Amino acid sequence: LSRALFGVAPGAFSGVEGGPGLIETTATSGTALFLDEVHNLPAETQATLLTVIEDGRFARLGDERNEIQVQARFILASNEPDRLKHDLRARLRDVRIPPLTERLADVPQIFTRLFADSCARLELDENNTRAAVDAELVSSLCMELMVGTTFSVSNVRGLKDLADRIATR
Repeated sequence: LSRALFGVAPGAFSGVEGGPGLIETTATSGTALFLDEVHNLPAETQATLLTVIEDGRFARLGDERNEIQVQARFILASNEPDRLKHDLRARLRDVRIPPLTERLADVPQIFTRLFADSCARLELDENNTRAAVDAELVSSLCMELMVGTTFSVSNVRGLKDLADRIATR
């Protein structure tokens, strides 16, 4: 994981090709890097991530002497903030995003987008696939799922799974 985030210096390890990691690539592209479930990162990786956030510097693995300066934007997500390294947690801003069960009106629109993404990812013709699926049925099924009358899907990941299942039928 550290290799993916911070990159590896060329020749640092035998059999490993050197190159930039996600942080360096993100900084170069000018986009933001979204890291989900940051609480699962090892404490050492969280500490290095904090250095990047605060000072804009880090070193690729295997080349700790040559620091890379970057300007990167980060969006970190965790549903277990108590497991974050204290220094990292202290510098973050909490943003509460209500669960879908509190935003039922958003569900059909979110599902429609996820369904389109599923069709694209599975290389299916979305129009043909959508024509085979009754949109009203899907909408009412989504609502049933969200209120728990049929299944207990209460997050976007559950809706994505549903979209994948419907797209492949």
